[in-house]
Amino acid sequence: LAKRSILGTRVAAPAGDGIYLKGIIQAVKTCEDPSLANRFSVRFDDENTKVAEFLEHDLIGPGFKSISAVSLQAGQPVFVTYAQREMAGRVIRHDFDTQDVIIALNDVSRNELLFLAKCQKEVKKWIRN
Repeated sequence: LAKRSILGTRVAAPAGDGIYLKGIIQAVKTCEDPSLANRFSVRFDDENTKVAEFLEHDLIGPGFKSISAVSLQAGQPVFVTYAQREMAGRVIRHDFDTQDVIIALNDVSRNELLFLAKCQKEVKKWIRN
């Protein structure tokens, strides 16, 4: 476990359909037996999903794995920088081997739907504060 407390850390955890939901680590259940993994209780921001437990390898965020380590499913909400603004979008397609992601952005200032191709490392911050 990290030296600083990870309680309150914003993370993303997988929902049953493969889409990651954002939430906050609410508790850590440590095991006295070092061969057993710690479990992390995550309280989701989504009103339909309350609290669930995950292993460390399931979580994305500071101190856990990065977004580039997962295959993004179609429909995954993400944030990207477009026209020097951070915008919300949804993944249309993700090629994990090439790390190319096609994202649909709804640009309300122009009243149009945009399709944007990004490298996965440019897809960021879907775990916003």
